[in-house]
Amino acid sequence: MKKFLSKYKYDMLSFFIPLSILCLVFICLFILVPNGNSILLSDMEIQYNSLFTYFKNHIFEIFSFEKGLGSGMIGTFAYYLSSPFNFIALLFPSNKMDIALLLILILKISFSGFTMYEFLKKTSSLTQKEKLVYFLIFSTSYALMSYHVAYFFNIMWLDATMILPIVILGIHRLFEKKYSVYIFSLFYAIITNYYMGYMICIFSLLYFIYYILCNFNLKKDRSKIIKLFKDFMICSILSVGLSLFLLIPTIFELAKITKSDISPFLKGIKVENPLTVLSCLFMVARGEYSILSKNIYSLYFGTMNLILLFFYFMNKSISKKEKWASLGIIMIFISSIFINYIDYIWHGFTETSSFPARYLFLFSFFCISLCPKSIERIQNVKKEKYLVFLVLFLLVSIITMIGRYNYISNYILIINNILVVFYLILLYYLPKLPIKKMLIIILIVILNFCELFFNFYMSIRNYNYFSRYEIEDIYNNFNHKIVKIKKKDDDFYRIEKNYQITVNDSFRYDINSAAHFLSTINKKTLSFLGYTSYRVGNNYAVYFKANPVIDSILGNKYVFAEKTGIDEYELIDKMEISDLRFEFYNQSKSPVYIYKNPYAFSLGTLVSNDTGKGTLNYNEKKLDRLKFQNDMVNCLSGSNSNVFEKVELEKIDKNKYKIFITGKKTLYLVPKISFNYNKASNKVSLTVNGQKLYDYDEASVVISNFAVNSDDGVEVTIELKNDDAPNKEYELYAYYFNYDEYERIFKDLSSEKMKILKNSNGYIKGEVEVKDNKKNYLFLNTEYTDEWEIKVDGKKAQYDEVFNTFVGVKLKKGKHTIEMKFHPKGFKLGVVLSIISFILTIYYLKNQKNIEG
Repeated sequence: MKKFLSKYKYDMLSFFIPLSILCLVFICLFILVPNGNSILLSDMEIQYNSLFTYFKNHIFEIFSFEKGLGSGMIGTFAYYLSSPFNFIALLFPSNKMDIALLLILILKISFSGFTMYEFLKKTSSLTQKEKLVYFLIFSTSYALMSYHVAYFFNIMWLDATMILPIVILGIHRLFEKKYSVYIFSLFYAIITNYYMGYMICIFSLLYFIYYILCNFNLKKDRSKIIKLFKDFMICSILSVGLSLFLLIPTIFELAKITKSDISPFLKGIKVENPLTVLSCLFMVARGEYSILSKNIYSLYFGTMNLILLFFYFMNKSISKKEKWASLGIIMIFISSIFINYIDYIWHGFTETSSFPARYLFLFSFFCISLCPKSIERIQNVKKEKYLVFLVLFLLVSIITMIGRYNYISNYILIINNILVVFYLILLYYLPKLPIKKMLIIILIVILNFCELFFNFYMSIRNYNYFSRYEIEDIYNNFNHKIVKIKKKDDDFYRIEKNYQITVNDSFRYDINSAAHFLSTINKKTLSFLGYTSYRVGNNYAVYFKANPVIDSILGNKYVFAEKTGIDEYELIDKMEISDLRFEFYNQSKSPVYIYKNPYAFSLGTLVSNDTGKGTLNYNEKKLDRLKFQNDMVNCLSGSNSNVFEKVELEKIDKNKYKIFITGKKTLYLVPKISFNYNKASNKVSLTVNGQKLYDYDEASVVISNFAVNSDDGVEVTIELKNDDAPNKEYELYAYYFNYDEYERIFKDLSSEKMKILKNSNGYIKGEVEVKDNKKNYLFLNTEYTDEWEIKVDGKKAQYDEVFNTFVGVKLKKGKHTIEMKFHPKGFKLGVVLSIISFILTIYYLKNQKNIEG
């Protein structure tokens, strides 16, 4: 053991030093505060906490009704949940999943320090005895770089930063004719998150070219370079091939999602202030509340490393060819910040809605990788270069102070400059005082680690964190009601709520729900929900208000509502929730009412054969969504009636209308507006009789309904609140809800349901009896896809796409057994190709070994 510790003590320190610093940061933030803060923040609260709970409950599901209207899960798994670290979540109860996330986060970042240390140790030419201490400085800087500070809560991206140094080490090994490290590390990068793996693939090619330019003569070594490039491409292809079991079905699933507009690719140059970008190199250049800031870039990778990077290019003992090649790589990243074309390519040809320049961990890695060579030859840096750097740093600091950027304060800038002075003094005397060299190194180490702690802590300390008590309390209260419902009702149904815990509560509480927020959401599901009473955006759908027609069709049997007044449903229970969050949690409470919709469809419901003709033209401008809902009802019932009765409006002013309606009725307003998910900044305001009802994004305009009881009519104003289009006018459709007609139709429709015998991981078995040829069409309120295989009485059946969204099967009179099996497109092909790739990989590695032998 002593021999092992002596040999690998620095390797272990490369893991335990960042781990210790992180633990100290999180102890200060999460333990030494009243009630104890939770790690849940931003997307970690909105998405990952719920998804990791889902992973604990289901592990490897290929299909789930907890995602939208029921959807394939392989793409979601590949993007969010495929890291082997996620198995740690299995050890924690659902109400303490935030602790599991914190542990996984700390481990991934700490292992990033370890992998960076291994890369530096095995690739650096640093020859001093103190090199291992230097490597600890550089590896810890990589582990605690601003990229990790900015994106620590995006936990599924951290496998990429952890494995990157091993992938690049693998490229170095290619030149030694050792191929396995590169093949299997790149494979790991791809399968743990294909999005970040894609960025690493691009960087791997750039780094390979960079290494060739630095170490070979393009003319003299042409044949050798061609052979090396061939090996690099073969190994890269094998890595991708090994990943195909996950990539191919993911590609098919991604083809269904909503994509951002391609217009960013056509914008060309970004309007970005170069000094703003430069200021992001400072310590604590993150601000106090800048989680989603679009103009703060994660460029900081350590103040001393920044100095060493400058000295690298100023050092005449380093060849010009290498420096030009290094500058070329750095300029690619800098250009990516300013040029949309390059930025767009890095992000997989999609526009990012937040978290800019997600590839900058590659930049930090590359800059830090140059530092060993710089410190090794620091004795060749002339004294005036120290002064030049100090002057430049001071100049940028002064300009930043004058600019008054809200993400960095003046006192932080002063601390940055003091740090620079200390580092410059220590680095200057490092080669000049050999007797006190170790003392100087120790001072550098202490200063560096204190700086990294200070940067991490100060950058995230003022975020609004939930307390651990709050997280557990919310989960326990809501889950208690869910469990109570499940014990009484084992049928298929969905549960919705019109108040937000998170948009992904279906995954958190193991319930079926159409409301969710994912990067892998199905665009057809979004389109349909956008024409109902859900609020939708580019990657989310939120339940807004009860609409009996839509709730019944979707099978929304239970609704949790903040207010009373859903007269159409039965009030069955009540609970309380806190009106406030964070440090004010539980200081004020409001009731939540739980309603039961008596006419909700099950997964399968017998309806009129006319349903098979139901279509919806999503390209139709200004579609009257309530007229469409009337048409849906008529298709399902085979009747010709109006559940929503149209009301005439009188336009009395721009965007102002008078609605003449008497008595007590539920009024529905539908703006005549076509959807554009890229107009989230346009705010639409709705006012009724002088009282503002809603402000919402134009991208997610919903059907608004409210109860009225007036003989004088209703005055409605709808307007766009955007300085870019102050004169834009909107028109309205108005309807009132005919409850008697709704009850007559849906009481009949919901009475004949398919009895569910089994529902597990994309396999559904049920029984249904067709008693009447007028109701011989089985309407299945799940997402239509050609990945379903449906059998009726053991024989494969044809099925229809209903309303461009759902599944329908025509049946004959009599009792039937229905079986549905979900076959993810491309999964079997991917598995076969991965097996073939594995065989080819083993053959290739053995063959190369035999050739060398």
